[in-house]
Amino acid sequence: MKSENIIYSEFLNFEKEKDLFSIEYKSFRLWEYSRMLFYIEFFAKAQNLSNILPSLKQKQPKQKARFISKHCLNFNLKNIGQHDILLMGNPRRIKQHGDYYYDIYTDPITNILKDFSSITIEDPFWGLFPNSILSHYKPITKNIYYLDKIEKKFFLNWENDKYAKYKKDLEIIFKKIVDAFFIEFKYDLSNVIELCISKIIYFIEYESLYSKILEKINPKIIFLFYHPHHSEWLMNYVAQKKGIPVIDIQHGIMGDFEPIWHKFKDKSKNHVLPNYIFSFSKKLTLLNDVILKDKIMYVGYPFLEQKFNEYKDLVEKKHRKKYILFVSQTNIGKKLFKIALDLAKILDDYPEYKILYKLHPYESQFTYSCLEKHNFKIINNQDKDIYFYQAISDIQIGVYSTAIYEGIRFNLSTIIIENLTGGQECLKFLKGVEGVYSAKSAQDIFKIIESSPQKTKPQNSLWTNFSESLYRKKVFEIIKETKKE
Repeated sequence: MKSENIIYSEFLNFEKEKDLFSIEYKSFRLWEYSRMLFYIEFFAKAQNLSNILPSLKQKQPKQKARFISKHCLNFNLKNIGQHDILLMGNPRRIKQHGDYYYDIYTDPITNILKDFSSITIEDPFWGLFPNSILSHYKPITKNIYYLDKIEKKFFLNWENDKYAKYKKDLEIIFKKIVDAFFIEFKYDLSNVIELCISKIIYFIEYESLYSKILEKINPKIIFLFYHPHHSEWLMNYVAQKKGIPVIDIQHGIMGDFEPIWHKFKDKSKNHVLPNYIFSFSKKLTLLNDVILKDKIMYVGYPFLEQKFNEYKDLVEKKHRKKYILFVSQTNIGKKLFKIALDLAKILDDYPEYKILYKLHPYESQFTYSCLEKHNFKIINNQDKDIYFYQAISDIQIGVYSTAIYEGIRFNLSTIIIENLTGGQECLKFLKGVEGVYSAKSAQDIFKIIESSPQKTKPQNSLWTNFSESLYRKKVFEIIKETKKE
């Protein structure tokens, strides 16, 4: 099996050697967006991982749900006024404050910059990942507009074959790219073609609408959860043309091999990227091949600090059973789940321990059997957020999820499964951090548990201390600099 380093290098070298960034259709450079989808599939094939990209045939748009029909089809360009800030987050919200759900990336910004007027535009979750059974949850966000109406129209036109000519042209282009990958690496990436085609047609169809949206809102600055999802990518693309500054809100660890969307060996093109990155810390951002390395501002993680302060008493008053928190990840979930079950069997005779297995949000449609074990519970975001479970737990186990780093903020002894994909890179980030251990099996984990592992320290250099005044200062500086230009 190839290492992450080899896979990453092969992909970036290949796209540069084949000059894929020069392929255009209807003024769009096709590879700018499509490369991320190709890389996800390329990496999965190279590492023999579970595929996570769906086909469009799996889509389950929940347009008939009462809440969606009443609240989420309200996108009307005529009703949108001017606002200082445009926010585009992730519809993968978590439950907070009763029945309301929180966007942990964009909702804190409206409080930090409360003297600015802001508007949030949100995708339907099934628009991003068509195999998802989720759409919107009831948001705490006040001024919010949904893109469901646009997505619904697009899917309808897609099914009615309005885009037949585009589909035919683009299929020929993407088939050549897929064939080139197969000749070079013997990986069949053809299941990515339809998904890529749908997103490119979305750009062609709605570029002018997104341009009108920005003209109506006329924001001073845009914050994006930049993945890139198709709507965020298109908004960034249009904003770039209009000279509106865009900030990427860091939402995952920027390692040697991920996230690839900021990394290019081919630096000759004007790549479609945000202008700035608001980052967690220098420790959690590696700069290899990152084009925006001089535009990164280290502002910490507002929501993490909010949750740490909220659950601080739980952290300081560990009691009752000893909880062991497994943090899952979609493409390695089955392998990690097996290790968790193996550990549960070993701990059968240790009633003081209980395993909490936290599903990744993209695993909500998966069915894992825990054999009704007394010491094993599967959890998700619907009842309590992960920070609550981190606060009450004693040990966390995982591979490369951002939540692992967040758990260290909560004083958790941390065990990384080093022989699963991403484990080695995670251990590089955590080198020298007290209370971090590595294991390859459930038996290894049990030995660490028996040894009374050290706790990590809540205050450590992994995370830049969040300061509201520093955050505001950086935003003002960007707006001021843009006005000069």
